[in-house]
Amino acid sequence: MGKRGKRRKKIRKIEEFVEANREFQFRLSNHVFDRLRDRMGWTKQYALNQVGKERKINITLKEGMVYPKGDSWQILISGLGVFVVREDEKKPGNWLAVTYYRKINKRYEID
Repeated sequence: MGKRGKRRKKIRKIEEFVEANREFQFRLSNHVFDRLRDRMGWTKQYALNQVGKERKINITLKEGMVYPKGDSWQILISGLGVFVVREDEKKPGNWLAVTYYRKINKRYEID
């Protein structure tokens, strides 16, 4: 498959995911919560005030902020960074952030 075919397939996959999950909620794992808190320079109490005791983030997805990564998704949230989320194995239908980066790797962006 050529580069254009791969790009179209990736774009279609993103569009389908965004359409199915327009209002999106995911929970931060302990690792991601601690990493976010450390990278942002937040105290634990301040971080809990930002994301709540359940450590959940609610967002409205748009196509420019979602990138596929294997069987998971990278979600770019302006001002926070990139969260890699996957469906929770213990609770299907719920999403869990498994890692966190300050910025997205350029190789996942679409030309």
